[in-house]
Amino acid sequence: MNTKTNTNTKCRVNTFLTCDAVHVDPATGKHTILGIFSSLRGKDFPIVHPKMVWFLSLSELTKGEHHLKMSITDLTGELDTRVIIDRHFDAPDPLVKVNLVNDIHRLKFVEAKNYSIVVEVDDEIVFVDSFPVKDVNTEAQLKLQELLEEYDDDDEDYDEDYDDEDYDDDDYHEEDDSVF
Repeated sequence: MNTKTNTNTKCRVNTFLTCDAVHVDPATGKHTILGIFSSLRGKDFPIVHPKMVWFLSLSELTKGEHHLKMSITDLTGELDTRVIIDRHFDAPDPLVKVNLVNDIHRLKFVEAKNYSIVVEVDDEIVFVDSFPVKDVNTEAQLKLQELLEEYDDDDEDYDEDYDDEDYDDDDYHEEDDSVF
């Protein structure tokens, strides 16, 4: 019987959340996640987000010390990858979930785009998540354009249905008993 354990097994990511804060109950150790969000919006770039938390829950880690690196990049490769979290943590047992609260202060985004958050444990990528940062001015312009196009389409339909020859202004006023 082979009792040797493979120590090179990739860990399991149980949870990854971006949120405003995490409260850990000192009596029970339970984690309460506050203000989950999955994107940011700004109008004057670059923007700086004052504070966020990247909450990460891992399991199936070998017992002992591990290295966590969390970085932000963009899929196009136009921006340099920035390491945001670089720390060590201990795992007591492969069956125990390790919850890591990673506070991030003053994270800067130079432009609106779809960023990626990359999580590495012991120099191995274990998780990648998208993190869109949107320009509210561009969003407003796109919404306005969409509404104008919808209005133009409705206006064309109205023009096609309207026949000026069938309308007699006198008939309308004779039947109308409303007061102006």
